[in-house]
Amino acid sequence: MSNTENGIIEIIDKGIELELLLSDLYMAFSDYFKDDRDFWWRLSVEEKHHASFLESGKEVLIPFDKFPTEILPKSINELNHVCNQINKVICYCNDKSISREEAFNYAVYIEGSAGEAHYQSALEKDIDSDVLRVFHVLNEGDKNHKQRILAYMTEHGIKVNQDQQ
Repeated sequence: MSNTENGIIEIIDKGIELELLLSDLYMAFSDYFKDDRDFWWRLSVEEKHHASFLESGKEVLIPFDKFPTEILPKSINELNHVCNQINKVICYCNDKSISREEAFNYAVYIEGSAGEAHYQSALEKDIDSDVLRVFHVLNEGDKNHKQRILAYMTEHGIKVNQDQQ
């Protein structure tokens, strides 16, 4: 295995960790904010799907040098930073020291962060590879989280922070 493959695998593994952490966070929001339970639960399940796609891609595509690196950020540091932030918010949620408005605005922020935005951006571009096309098809119903969260906030009268718009 080359150093490049090792670097890509490290980023994929961190991406998987990020998706699973987001799933945990959204599940915590689902448990904590009863009025929004179904919304958060759906997002939690979708984040688990994203982690599964990355895991499958790592196992099946890396050996053939076919993994679509377009869906990955260039640096693992960005992913580490976001994972650390998510862990902090999970702690706030466990301590019951986060408001509904804060939870939604934080989710908007995270969905616009390095790992999530890069993944989303790659799936919105013109697709020029068969492998990326497969990722796109498999993720068709599991995307646009940031826009969906913002729409839900608007629909339910939850204030959107100015810097999140």
